[in-house]
Amino acid sequence: MTIYPAAPPEFSCGICQRPQKPTGWRWAGEYPIPPVCRRCEIDYGVGIGGFGDRNRDRRIIRQISALAAALTAEAHKLNQNKEPRYG
Repeated sequence: MTIYPAAPPEFSCGICQRPQKPTGWRWAGEYPIPPVCRRCEIDYGVGIGGFGDRNRDRRIIRQISALAAALTAEAHKLNQNKEPRYG
Protein backbone atom coordinates (compact mmCIF):
# COMPACT_ATOMS: atom_id res chain seq x y z
CA MET A 1 0.00 0.00 0.00
CA THR A 2 1.33 3.42 -0.94
CA ILE A 3 1.57 6.02 1.78
CA TYR A 4 0.89 9.48 0.40
CA PRO A 5 2.49 12.52 2.06
CA ALA A 6 0.30 15.21 3.52
CA ALA A 7 -0.60 18.04 1.17
CA PRO A 8 1.40 21.27 1.68
CA PRO A 9 -0.35 24.21 3.37
CA GLU A 10 -2.32 26.78 1.39
CA PHE A 11 -0.34 29.79 0.17
CA SER A 12 -0.32 32.56 -2.42
CA CYS A 13 2.26 32.37 -5.18
CA GLY A 14 5.08 34.89 -4.83
CA ILE A 15 5.05 35.61 -8.58
CA CYS A 16 1.46 35.42 -9.89
CA GLN A 17 -0.27 36.04 -6.52
CA ARG A 18 -2.81 33.26 -7.20
CA PRO A 19 -3.96 31.29 -4.16
CA GLN A 20 -2.72 27.71 -4.11
CA LYS A 21 -4.86 25.08 -2.43
CA PRO A 22 -3.01 21.79 -2.81
CA THR A 23 -5.21 18.75 -2.43
CA GLY A 24 -4.25 15.35 -1.17
CA TRP A 25 -3.95 12.13 -3.14
CA ARG A 26 -1.68 13.46 -5.86
CA TRP A 27 1.76 12.50 -6.97
CA ALA A 28 4.05 14.26 -4.48
CA GLY A 29 6.49 15.35 -7.21
CA GLU A 30 3.85 17.71 -8.60
CA TYR A 31 2.93 19.40 -5.32
CA PRO A 32 3.64 23.14 -5.31
CA ILE A 33 6.38 24.12 -2.88
CA PRO A 34 5.75 27.48 -1.17
CA PRO A 35 6.34 30.35 -2.07
CA VAL A 36 6.09 29.65 -5.85
CA CYS A 37 3.30 27.71 -7.59
CA ARG A 38 4.16 24.84 -9.91
CA ARG A 39 3.06 26.75 -13.03
CA CYS A 40 5.38 29.72 -12.35
CA GLU A 41 8.15 27.34 -11.38
CA ILE A 42 7.90 25.66 -14.78
CA ASP A 43 7.32 28.83 -16.84
CA TYR A 44 9.97 31.11 -15.32
CA GLY A 45 12.48 28.77 -13.73
CA VAL A 46 15.54 27.26 -15.36
CA GLY A 47 16.13 23.75 -14.13
CA ILE A 48 19.29 21.71 -14.06
CA GLY A 49 17.51 18.38 -14.13
CA GLY A 50 15.68 16.79 -17.00
CA PHE A 51 11.96 16.70 -17.67
CA GLY A 52 10.10 15.15 -14.74
CA ASP A 53 13.01 15.53 -12.34
CA ARG A 54 11.77 14.54 -8.88
CA ASN A 55 14.71 15.82 -6.84
CA ARG A 56 13.33 18.37 -4.38
CA ASP A 57 16.62 20.28 -4.14
CA ARG A 58 16.67 20.86 -7.89
CA ARG A 59 13.04 22.02 -7.75
CA ILE A 60 14.02 24.60 -5.13
CA ILE A 61 16.87 25.76 -7.39
CA ARG A 62 14.30 26.14 -10.18
CA GLN A 63 12.09 28.20 -7.84
CA ILE A 64 14.97 30.53 -6.96
CA SER A 65 15.62 30.90 -10.68
CA ALA A 66 11.93 31.70 -11.28
CA LEU A 67 11.92 34.38 -8.56
CA ALA A 68 15.09 35.92 -10.02
CA ALA A 69 13.54 35.96 -13.52
CA ALA A 70 10.38 37.63 -12.20
CA LEU A 71 12.45 40.30 -10.41
CA THR A 72 14.48 40.88 -13.56
CA ALA A 73 11.30 41.33 -15.61
CA GLU A 74 9.90 43.80 -13.05
CA ALA A 75 13.14 45.81 -13.00
CA HIS A 76 13.17 45.95 -16.80
CA LYS A 77 9.58 47.18 -16.91
CA LEU A 78 10.29 49.87 -14.31
CA ASN A 79 13.38 50.91 -16.27
CA GLN A 80 11.23 51.28 -19.40
CA ASN A 81 8.61 53.33 -17.48
CA LYS A 82 5.93 50.69 -17.85
CA GLU A 83 3.52 49.47 -15.23
CA PRO A 84 4.64 46.44 -13.22
CA ARG A 85 3.19 43.11 -14.30
CA TYR A 86 2.98 41.59 -10.84
CA GLY A 87 1.69 43.00 -7.59
